[in-house]
This record gives sequence, C-alpha cells and structure tokens, in this order.
Amino acid sequence: MGWSTMWDHLARLRSSFLADIDEQTLILKIAEEFGEAVQAYIGITGQNPRKGVYGTREDVQ
Repeated sequence: MGWSTMWDHLARLRSSFLADIDEQTLILKIAEEFGEAVQAYIGITGQNPRKGVYGTREDVQ
C-alpha cells in the first residue's frame, strides 16, 4: 500500500467508523497498540532477563 493510499484509507476510517471518537482517545489507543507491539518484540528477542524469550514473530505482527 502506498503512502497516499494509506492516508486516504485512514481519512475514510476517521470520517466514518471513527467519527464519534475524539482525537485524544484515538491517540491513546494508538499508543496502547504500540506498547503491545513493543512488548511482543521484547518477548521474541528476550530483552527482559526476568522473562527470557517468549512469544512468536506473529505476536509482533
């Protein structure tokens, strides 16, 4: 997907499905999802010595 196509798609989502959700909530939800992706990456790379390696690459995706 090209950049313009991605932004067009996001604009359509924002004006339809996400129209009733305020920007602050959207930003917080994005941050939450980013945090989950980071945790999954930490798991597959074993960067947390207390937990070791866990999870799969599919968890990150």
